[in-house]
Amino acid sequence: MQKIAGATFEDSMVVLDGNEYKGCDFRRCKIVFTGKAPVQLIQCNFSHCVWQLGGGAFQTLAFFETMYGQPGFRSIVESFFAMVRTGKFINPDAPGRPPPPPESPPPSGRRPRRRR
Repeated sequence: MQKIAGATFEDSMVVLDGNEYKGCDFRRCKIVFTGKAPVQLIQCNFSHCVWQLGGGAFQTLAFFETMYGQPGFRSIVESFFAMVRTGKFINPDAPGRPPPPPESPPPSGRRPRRRR
């Protein structure tokens, strides 16, 4: 992850993916996030910027938008937004998390043979 500190961006397009921005100023910029790599925004200021999602980030938001409009799925989307609002979003790929349990094989309908 590239670390950028104290920089000022003006009238430009800035792709956030894969960077850490600390104490930066963004003025009249087009801010783009595609979801290809993590981003850190630490004590940055944004003035008159336009935000845009692309790639996987856009596809994820479009998926939520479609789900939200379908009966029975609105509560699922709301639960994701609640996790974001409370800071309790779980990233299954985060370092230090144990791997998920292996899936059990589907039942075959036969009993295992006993060895003699």
